[in-house]
Amino acid sequence: MTPFEIMARLVGVFDSETALIGPETVQIDLTDSCPNNCIGCWARSPFLRPHDHYDGLARGELEFDAVVRLLDELAELKVSNIFLGGGGEPFAHPQIMRVIEEAKKRKFLVTINTNFILLDPHKIEWLFSLGPDFLIISLWAATPETYARCHPNQTPGTFDRVVANVKHLQQLKRAHQRAVPAVKLYQVICNANYHEIASMAWLGHKLGVESVEYAAFDPIPDRTEQFLPRPREIVESLSAIDSIKDNSMLPKIDHKLFTRRLRHPGAPQGDYDNGIYFNLHCYAGWFFARITTVGEFHSCLKSHRIPIGNIHQTSFKKLWNSELQREFRRHTFKIDVNDPYLKRIGHDINYPLPGCFRICDNIGQNELMEGYWQNACNSKKELLTKLHEAAREGKSLEELEMLYAESVALEKASL
Repeated sequence: MTPFEIMARLVGVFDSETALIGPETVQIDLTDSCPNNCIGCWARSPFLRPHDHYDGLARGELEFDAVVRLLDELAELKVSNIFLGGGGEPFAHPQIMRVIEEAKKRKFLVTINTNFILLDPHKIEWLFSLGPDFLIISLWAATPETYARCHPNQTPGTFDRVVANVKHLQQLKRAHQRAVPAVKLYQVICNANYHEIASMAWLGHKLGVESVEYAAFDPIPDRTEQFLPRPREIVESLSAIDSIKDNSMLPKIDHKLFTRRLRHPGAPQGDYDNGIYFNLHCYAGWFFARITTVGEFHSCLKSHRIPIGNIHQTSFKKLWNSELQREFRRHTFKIDVNDPYLKRIGHDINYPLPGCFRICDNIGQNELMEGYWQNACNSKKELLTKLHEAAREGKSLEELEMLYAESVALEKASL
C-alpha cells in the first residue's frame, strides 16, 4: 500500500461514506470444503449440532472464471492484498494453484490461510514456483498428540505430515535463497493446548519459520465454551508468553493482541474486546472486503448478517460504493453501542452489545489505520482537505495522485 493509496482511502473516511479506490485487502473464500474439524471451528466443529449454522453464510465454491473476473476488478481498483481463507481450506479448491498464479500475475500480495495437510512434496514445489507472499499455517499444537486432540478427525500422523511439508518448503527457500513465502505458525490457544505455548515457539524455531502467532479462542455459544482457558490457565498462558517473547533465538512472536485479550476481565467468558471501540474507529468499510464461496460481498469478518450484494449479480466496483456499503460505513466508523444496526454484527446473536465488542477479527488492521488517520488529521489536515475537495469536484484518480505528489514535494522543499 503506497503512501498515496493510504491517503486516498483516508479521503474516503474523511468524506464519511465514499471510497476513491478499492480496499487494501480482499479476502476471497474459495471453498467451504475442509478436511479438518478443529474443535473451535464455527463451521465444522464436532461439537456443533445438526441444525447449527452460526455464521448464517450459504455454502459453496467459487468457480475459477468468477475469481479471475474478480481479480481483474480488484486490480483496477488498486487493491493491494489478496487473502485466500475463509470457512474452508483453500487447497481443497480444485483450481487453487491457478488462482494463485492469476493473482501474482496481477502483482497482488497473496496470503494463504491453510492447515497445510493437503499438500505433498510435488504440490509444495509447484506452490513455491508460483511465489505467494505469506502462508499462515493453522496448527493449534506443538505435538502430534495435542494436534489430534484439537482436530478429532485427524491422527497424530497428520501433524507429522504438516511438519514435513513445512520443512520441505523451508528447504526450498534456503536452496533458492528466497524469503517467500514467509511462513507463520498460527496457534489458537484453548485449555486443550495452552500447556504447549512455549513448545509452539520452539517448534517454529526448529522449522525455521518467520513467525509464530498466538490467538485467543473464540467460543461458540453453548457448544465450545468448555474449551475456554480458566483463570488459572490464563495466568499460566501469560507466564508462558513472558518466557519466550524476548528470546532472540526464536522466530518473531506475535502475541500483543493475544495477551491483551487474555488480560481483559471478560476473557474467561470469551469476551475480549469490550471497551476497545470506545477509543478506536472502524476502517473496515474502506480498507477491507470479503467475498464468500457463493459470491456474497461482506464488509468485515463479523458482518455475516449484513450482505452488501453478490458479485454474480453486481460488479464488485458497484457494490464497493453502493448505498448498502455506504450505510455500513456510516454506522461502523464510530461504534455506538445503542445502534440497532450494529446488533447484526458478530457470531453470537444473543450478545447484548455489538459483536465488535466481544471479539473483532479486523481489529489489527483498524489499530494500524487509526495511527494513519490520527497522523492525517493532525499533521496532514490541509492535504486531506485539498484532496477531498478535488475528489468532490470530480478530479480523476490520476489527477488526485499528481496533486498529492505536488503537495508532498512542496512540503519537502519547504523543510
